[in-house]
This record gives sequence, C-alpha cells and structure tokens, in this order.
Amino acid sequence: MKSFPEPHRSLLIILDLQESFMKAMPQEVVPRILKATRLLLEIARLYQIPSIYTEQHPQTFGGILKEVGETLEGAPRVEKTTFSAWAEPQFRKEVLSLGRHQIWLCGVETHVGILQTSLQMQEAGFRVWLFADAVSSREKLQWRTALNFLQEMGVRIITSEMLAFALLERAGTDVFHRLAPFLE
Repeated sequence: MKSFPEPHRSLLIILDLQESFMKAMPQEVVPRILKATRLLLEIARLYQIPSIYTEQHPQTFGGILKEVGETLEGAPRVEKTTFSAWAEPQFRKEVLSLGRHQIWLCGVETHVGILQTSLQMQEAGFRVWLFADAVSSREKLQWRTALNFLQEMGVRIITSEMLAFALLERAGTDVFHRLAPFLE
C-alpha cells in the first residue's frame, strides 16, 4: 500500500527511550509505549529494516531501557545533547549512510525531540511516520497537541498495529505467525 511505508525504503528510529525519561511519563502509558516499540522492532527484524537509536545526554539521563536495548544489538547508537536528533552531525551521518528515506519514529518526548526531529527530517526530504502508540510526553496535553501539530505539518500519524496489518495484508503467513505474539 503506497500510503504506508515500504520496508525496503524504511528506517526505524528510537528516540531517547531512556530509564529516567520513562519514569517521568504517566505510568499508565509506559506499557503501551513498550508494547508498540517491541512490535516495531520485531517488524524491523522480520522485514530487515535497519534501526538507529539515540540517547539524550546519557551521562545525566542514563542509557536506553534495558528491555529495548537488548533487541537493538548492532544498531547504531547516537548520543545527543540537541533536542532534535537531526541536529546531531553523527545522527545525520548514520541516517544518510543507510540511504533510507521513509522514517519510522518512536520514543519520547513527543512535544520536544520527536516534534523537532520529525519536522527537521521532513524539511530535509524524508517522509516521516510517527507512531502515536509508541510516543508520549509527561503531560497528555503536550502529547496530543504535538500529534495534532505534526499531522497538520504533514507527518503521518499511525499506530504500530496499523503498520503491522498493512504490511501483512493477510493472516496465515509465516510472518503473520511470527508477529502474532506481539499483536496480543
């Protein structure tokens, strides 16, 4: 489906999914974010989609969540101090080296790093898909307002399950059976 990203053109970016940031999120959204991120990581693995992850000043805020980091073995890690990942030269270098122009973006916080990264990457010519179930902010108003603003600016807002079922197209395949546990 042309309205969804194509795996051979896609890149998964996990932004600042760090322990200290997740502790600051409303605790009822943390399981949703983790479930959606795990689904995106499994889709990326099954469809051979590269991943990159960032850590915002890890000396202060710690590293990526252990349960997410374990599935990112071999993926480029970029430390950053800028809110927008795109503003970090090392991040730009990693992204450009992969030659993928359809960006899947998840992480925190929606109204800060996610928003700025999305807009700057879109301005640089990338098509950005943001997963509403795999992002959050400390406050629901910030999360909702950022999603609305990004959508108005042309960023595609979807969910991890919407993507999974669009890529699968049918039940009963090997890939469907491998993704099924992540869709429960």
